[in-house]
Amino acid sequence: MTIVTVLATLPAILMAPAPAQAAAAPTTSPTPASRYFTTNIEAIGCASGYVCAVVPYGDGVYVFKFYTYGTYYLSNWYGTGFVTN
Repeated sequence: MTIVTVLATLPAILMAPAPAQAAAAPTTSPTPASRYFTTNIEAIGCASGYVCAVVPYGDGVYVFKFYTYGTYYLSNWYGTGFVTN
């Protein structure tokens, strides 16, 4: 490869779009009893006494298990999920 070839391709390299940033993962405040990510939606269970919220994210879902009832602030919850008790 010659210097001319390198210099000719440099503008295309410098102007290439940046890779997409992943969206921030969903969170709550205060923190729930547990939170985990899974791609196996069939395996989601919610134990007695808990309220579970399932939030889509990327190629799977985040599962939030709430044991203490109260007010929670939700951040980055997008899409359509579901709640089970």
